Amino acid sequence: MPDRKAKPDPREEPAPEPTSTSGTDTSEVSPAEAVGPVASSPAVTGGDDPPSGPTGTRVEHLVAPTKQYLIAARGAVNQLATAGIDMAAVQQNQNIANALQSGADGIRLVARLRGPQSVAILGAPGIPDAQDTIYLAELSDQRVDEFRRNLGNQAIIAEDVPVELAASSAPSGIMVRDPGLLPIMPLADVVNVSLVVRGNGQALAGANVYLMGSIFLAQGVSDADGRVEITLFGERPDTLRSLYVKPLADFWSLLVPRPALVAGQPNVVDLQPLSAQFPGFPGQQTWGWGQVAMGLDRLDNSFRGGGVKVAVVDSGIQRDHPNLQVAAGRDLVTTNDAWGEDTVGHGTHCAGVIAARDIGSGIRGFAPDVELHAVRIFPGAQISHLVEALNYCIESGIDVVNMSLGIPQLGPEQIELLQGKLRQARAAGVACIVAAGNSAGPVQFPGALPEVLAVAAVGQQGTYPATSYHGSQVYTDAVPAANEIFSAKFTCFGDEVDVAAPGVAVLSTFAPRGYVAMDGTSMAAPHVAGMAALLVGHHPELRGQQRDSGRVDGLFEIIRRSCRRLPFPASDGQRQGAGLPILQSAFTAAPASGGSTPATPPAIPVDRPDLAKDFSMFKGIQPAELEPASHGNLQVALQGLEQLAENLTQQELSTASVDGPKVKRDPRLQTLDLALAAAGISTSTTTATSTSTTG
Repeated sequence: MPDRKAKPDPREEPAPEPTSTSGTDTSEVSPAEAVGPVASSPAVTGGDDPPSGPTGTRVEHLVAPTKQYLIAARGAVNQLATAGIDMAAVQQNQNIANALQSGADGIRLVARLRGPQSVAILGAPGIPDAQDTIYLAELSDQRVDEFRRNLGNQAIIAEDVPVELAASSAPSGIMVRDPGLLPIMPLADVVNVSLVVRGNGQALAGANVYLMGSIFLAQGVSDADGRVEITLFGERPDTLRSLYVKPLADFWSLLVPRPALVAGQPNVVDLQPLSAQFPGFPGQQTWGWGQVAMGLDRLDNSFRGGGVKVAVVDSGIQRDHPNLQVAAGRDLVTTNDAWGEDTVGHGTHCAGVIAARDIGSGIRGFAPDVELHAVRIFPGAQISHLVEALNYCIESGIDVVNMSLGIPQLGPEQIELLQGKLRQARAAGVACIVAAGNSAGPVQFPGALPEVLAVAAVGQQGTYPATSYHGSQVYTDAVPAANEIFSAKFTCFGDEVDVAAPGVAVLSTFAPRGYVAMDGTSMAAPHVAGMAALLVGHHPELRGQQRDSGRVDGLFEIIRRSCRRLPFPASDGQRQGAGLPILQSAFTAAPASGGSTPATPPAIPVDRPDLAKDFSMFKGIQPAELEPASHGNLQVALQGLEQLAENLTQQELSTASVDGPKVKRDPRLQTLDLALAAAGISTSTTTATSTSTTG
């Protein structure tokens, strides 16, 4: 674990003061009574006594003597904040607090993470903490065992493990071999490479440069002159696999397979500016490809998210970026409350996708008029920081929170504690939009939990230069067709994925004042968070609704039912969930009578492969239903096709304009006409029109 003592923790508890016998509340439970008998033990300074060397020299341990744990009463964690005060849970939490403040060796109380109930009873006689207080403490292994043994099932004791950003500066898909299985590399085989990174003829500082050999990769960062020196052992110039250059901002990345680098002299690398793909940028405002794919450019411009509160739990948001306006925030990792400073750039990028201001230059976010909050937990985030961030969102009345982060693995108690806090947030009307993760494996936590909406990532061919690294993120080996949307190879997948959103070559703001195109489910999640903010502020089913779990569930259902299934192979269904959310569908498609989700059209057997892509745009059609039918005659599908056409005409599928309802024939009906005509089928069902009014 990282050494949290290396820099002061802003949550640090003061050392307990000696207790005077006069005025002591004798009804208070003693530390020994709180956790039961505690065996006496020597001070914990480094675990067991270390072995001595041949000459008696002490061998220093490299293992930390204590770890951080989150400790809470189990009944309080699993009880919603709206359920009232449970005095038994309050007393149990007080017993835990007494034990943690006992001053015994191997125990140090770091912080109290007070939940939304704390204000209600803080200061009451004999009850200093509410039932939903979670304690952060450093414990030795021996003390952990004692706590578990004496508190039993009444308490959750979960190790406070790191949380990761759902986007990495390192290249994805790079296989680093196990060094324990490699032979000793001959020191004679050394590649020393000197590079100069430039853009628009000027030196570019801060560019990350990766040189990948046949065994390992080496990394460097360009200096003020654009220079970087990289050394690879055990390699020769002819064994180098690729060169990847990732600029800090304002330029496209570069991937060079089998680079022909020359030793002994600078190798100049010229990068393309972002304007090579977006003419006039950043002076001329540009839509991101993901915003266009989800229909933001076609949405009524009066839908801007005013009155909605959105929080970005991340690395902070650069508050002086000209394209951003941050209303408030909290820094949970430093002592100087630097939530408006983003040393990583990740949070600023996510914030731009959601809420970049409409200033006529740079980019425009989904919801430029929201009240934007920055909750800083990176770098150095632990589960405890995430718990505190959720407390902030509950207390601040946040409507939508973006969490572009993940934890690959958690134990049962860690899951129970995190899920309990997410359940509290949901009950308070806080909608949590979470990145699925970038490990190309199972969905990470908290995205794997049912209380959140998990977002996978897709890309689109033609939205980035062919020489950029973004082109390497295609999931399949086949080259996508022009403008084809593909699954990103890094995205996590599984049944827990709710939807998929743009996460490759996503253009957005970057600290301190620039712009950058980034990859990751971190970039996909804010697309959905921005859409969610628009729905909360303007959708008739959500606008003005009471803040509770019902509103959150309704929001998630609207997003899911707005989705367009992407034409991925049937085996890749777990990579997109319900599909790609579409704003127009979200604002116009209404549930069937009784408030339930519209019925899924019947399966349509299709023996015309050329029609499968057209049918894939119909909502509710699953990829498996597009497989060629064995009957060899599309005529037998007539009944199903007619039913589909009828369903389409009954749904509210038209768009609205600022002048009011507009009658518009749904384009999917035209596609259906063409498909039927190609099959030699004639039906009048598709001649109808439909109208709707948006909220």
